[in-house]
Amino acid sequence: MMAPASTTAVEVTGYRWPRGGLFCLAVFIAATLLSVLIPPFQSPDEFDHIKRAHFLTRGQILLDAPKGNASGGMIDDGLETYIAGYLDIRFKTERKLSADQLDAVESVDWAGKKHFSPAPGTGYYFPLSYLPQAIGLGLGELTGMTVGHSVQLARFFALAATLGLLFAAFRIARPNPLVYTLLLLPMTLFQLSTASLDGVSTALSVLAIACFMRITVERNKAPPYLLAGLATCLALVVSCRVHLLPMLLLLPAAWWFTRNRAYLVATGVVSVLVLGWLALAIGTTVDGRVNVGLPPSGVIGYYAAKPWHFFGVLGDTLSDPLTTRFYRESFLGMLGWIDQRFSPEIYDVLGGMVAAMAVLSVSIGTIRRDWPERALLMFCSLSAVVLVFLALLVGWTPHPAAVIQGVQGRYFLVPALLVAYALGGTAEPGGVRAMRVFRWLGPAFFLVSSVLTVQAVVERYYLVPRQLPELKYTMKPSPMLSAQSAITLHWASQRRLRPLKRLGIQIGTYIRTNPGVAELQLEGPDGHSRQLPIDLPKLVDNGYAMFELDGQTYNGGRIVFKTGGGISAWEAHAEGARPLTCMVYEFTDGGRVLTDGCPRP
Repeated sequence: MMAPASTTAVEVTGYRWPRGGLFCLAVFIAATLLSVLIPPFQSPDEFDHIKRAHFLTRGQILLDAPKGNASGGMIDDGLETYIAGYLDIRFKTERKLSADQLDAVESVDWAGKKHFSPAPGTGYYFPLSYLPQAIGLGLGELTGMTVGHSVQLARFFALAATLGLLFAAFRIARPNPLVYTLLLLPMTLFQLSTASLDGVSTALSVLAIACFMRITVERNKAPPYLLAGLATCLALVVSCRVHLLPMLLLLPAAWWFTRNRAYLVATGVVSVLVLGWLALAIGTTVDGRVNVGLPPSGVIGYYAAKPWHFFGVLGDTLSDPLTTRFYRESFLGMLGWIDQRFSPEIYDVLGGMVAAMAVLSVSIGTIRRDWPERALLMFCSLSAVVLVFLALLVGWTPHPAAVIQGVQGRYFLVPALLVAYALGGTAEPGGVRAMRVFRWLGPAFFLVSSVLTVQAVVERYYLVPRQLPELKYTMKPSPMLSAQSAITLHWASQRRLRPLKRLGIQIGTYIRTNPGVAELQLEGPDGHSRQLPIDLPKLVDNGYAMFELDGQTYNGGRIVFKTGGGISAWEAHAEGARPLTCMVYEFTDGGRVLTDGCPRP
C-alpha cells in the first residue's frame, strides 16, 4: 500500500527516495535560466496564450468574433508591437537575435490604447488556467514595467504555479522514475520555461492523478481535500485539453473505491461544467486558420456514421515511418516552433533513458490488489491518444482526410504520465535495486537534458552557422555647420515611418565650445514639419543631443545655421552603402533603435 502523506521520504537500506522539493528546486533553476535564454513567443502559439492571459486581465471570458474576423479580443497596442517584434524569427533557423532587434522591442511600454486582435486557437480553453500568466502581465502593467518585463513576469508566475502544483502532487503520491523522467525531457523543460499553457495543464493533470491514486489507497478514509483537488484539477485541465476527457472517469472510479456519494455529486457537477463549457466555446469560437471544408459538427457526424473510416485514416497516419519519427522526436524534444532538432543519436539516447526508467518503474507485487485503478489509467491514456487524433482530424485536417495533420509529440505527454503511474500502481516506487540505479541515473538525466536544451536554444537563437562578411563602418563627420552649409540628416530607411517620441543625434564639437544657436528642422511624409532650437554651448563633444518630439512620423531633416556653427553630425560610412547619420530613434510605442555602425549613447 502507498505510504501516508505525512511520511516525507522512504527509507530503504539506507537510501532515501528523492523528495519533491529537491526536484522542483532543480527544475526551477534550469527553467528560469531557459526562460531568460528563450526569446519571447518562440513556443508554438505562445503569443496567442499571452493574448488570452491579457484578455483575462480585462475580465474577458469568452472571445469576441466581430463580423469577418476570427475570435479574439481587445489588446494593448504596446503588447501587439512587442509580439510583432519577435514573430519574424519563427521557422527561420537562419534568423538570430540581434542587439538592434532587442533595442527595437525590449523598451516598448504599455500604450493604454487598444485594438482588436485575433487569437482563435485559445477560444476553446477555459481561461482560468491562464490565471498565473494573467497575474504576471497585470502586475507588470500595474507597476509600470515594460511589456517585455511583464511577459517575463508572466513566464515566471506560470513556472511557479506549475512547480507548486507538482510539489503538491508529489507530496500526495510519490512519483516513480518514469514520471520524473517525462517531466525532465528537453521538450517538457522548454515548454515549462515559456508562457504557454502546457506547464500548468500538465501539472494539473499530475495533481489529479496523484489525488486519485491516494484515494484508491485510503478509500473511505480519504480526506475531503483529495476530492476537492481531484474535482478542481479535472475541471480545469479537461476544459482546456479536450483530449483528456477520458480522465473524467477518475471521479466515478473514486466513488467506487470510497462509496462516498460526494464523489458522485462531484462527477455530475464537473461533467456539466466541462461539457457545458466545451459546447459554449465550440459554438462561439470562429477559427479560420484552416479551411477544413465542413463545420466540426459535419466532420464529427461523418465519422460517427462511418467509424471505420476514422480508424482507416488513423492507420494510414501511423503507418508512415516519417510521421511516427516526427511524433517520437517532437515528444522527446523538438524545440522552438518545431524548428530546432537534436541529432538522431541524441534522440536514441533520450529514448533509451525513457525506456530504462519505465523498466525501473514497473511494480508487479501489488498488481493483484490494484489492477483496476492501473487498468483505468491505461484506458484513459489510450483513449486520450485516440482523441488527440480525432480532435486534429475534426479541427485541423481538410476533409475528406487521407492522413491526420497537425499532431505533435508533445500532445502525448499527459497520456504518457498516465501510463507511468499505471506501471507503478499504488506500491512504493521501485525496490532497493531500482532506487540505487535511479539515485545516479536521475540526476545524470537531469543534467544531460538541461545541458542539451540550453545548447539547442543557444544554437537556434544566438549562433550563426558561419561568420558572414560584415559591412565595415567608418565613422566620419559631416561637413561642418556654417552660414553657407547645413547638415543634412541621412535617415535609415526602416526607421522613417514610425511615430517618434524622441530623436538623438551624435554631434561632434571638435573639443571646443561653439557659441550661438542652430536649428533642427524635421519633415514628415505628410508635409508636417517641426523646428527645434539647438543651444550650441550645451552640446557635449561626441555625445547624443536628444530632442523631444510630438509623436509624428518624420523621414527627413537638417540642422541649419542661425547664429552659430562649427559643429558636425557623425555619420557611419560603409563601402557600397550610402552614409547614415548616427541617430537614436525612440518611438511612441516604446521601441528604441540605433543607426547601424554607430556607438551606443
